[in-house]
Amino acid sequence: MHKQTITFTDFAGKSVTEVHYFRLTMEEKLKLAAKYNITSDTSDDWTNRSALEMLEVFSELIKRAYGVRKGDRRFKKSKKIYKRFKDSLAYEALFTQLGTDLDTAVAFFTGIMGVDLDELPPEFVERIRIEEEKRRKRLEKGASSSEKGDKKKKGKKKKKNQELAEAD
Repeated sequence: MHKQTITFTDFAGKSVTEVHYFRLTMEEKLKLAAKYNITSDTSDDWTNRSALEMLEVFSELIKRAYGVRKGDRRFKKSKKIYKRFKDSLAYEALFTQLGTDLDTAVAFFTGIMGVDLDELPPEFVERIRIEEEKRRKRLEKGASSSEKGDKKKKGKKKKKNQELAEAD
């Protein structure tokens, strides 16, 4: 679990400091690593990626990892909890800091990921990457076939309207 202290200025102009928590399960870490081709050599990740790519990684990292502690043994995550955080000034301050301060970005990233992916068997990591790629392709294919289905429906509806107009 990563504990992040965030300081920001509220709407009344007061300086506010809050503590927020981020945690990924091993499964979530591996899926994120596979999706963005993340290795344990984070210095390579920072220097070889565009700023837009890094912002995408941080955006998804925050979305998947943000939650609230429930005592010493539970960590609760949900869309509602994430949305509440995303709509806050703390989120804006964190995202701004991640995009402008490399030391904070590296500490945040390694604090959440915290797993040395090189310690895992390479075949295992490669298999996860392959499965993630298959999943992405299925999703893309589903989206494109859904669009084709929408076009067919519109075409049928237009033809039916023309037939009705001709019948009148």
